[in-house]
Amino acid sequence: MDFAYILEALPDLMTGLKMTLIVSFLAIVLSCLIGLLGAVLRTSGVKPLQYAVTAYVEFIRGTPYLVQIFFIFYGLPSLGAALQHLLVRGHCSHGLGKCLSDRKFPGRARGRWQGNA
Repeated sequence: MDFAYILEALPDLMTGLKMTLIVSFLAIVLSCLIGLLGAVLRTSGVKPLQYAVTAYVEFIRGTPYLVQIFFIFYGLPSLGAALQHLLVRGHCSHGLGKCLSDRKFPGRARGRWQGNA
């Protein structure tokens, strides 16, 4: 194994690691905020907001991640969006954050159909 090449490429790898950590941190913070907002709106008692958030969550849960990623990489640029790299990471993390906040949000009544959630 050629360790000289690894040492030569180390500065570029560290630059990539730094950018990965920054994008991941921003995506996690953004997804937590969006998930919290969705959970608050879903439990707000305002029926149109509850229906809108529920429809969004069910649509995202029912769509495979690969289809979502293809839409973000190929669909959004054709619409003029330029932040598709940040959106993919944030969008996938948002699905996880929304799923967690949806199931663990305190004060939400558990019905007969949600007993195993």
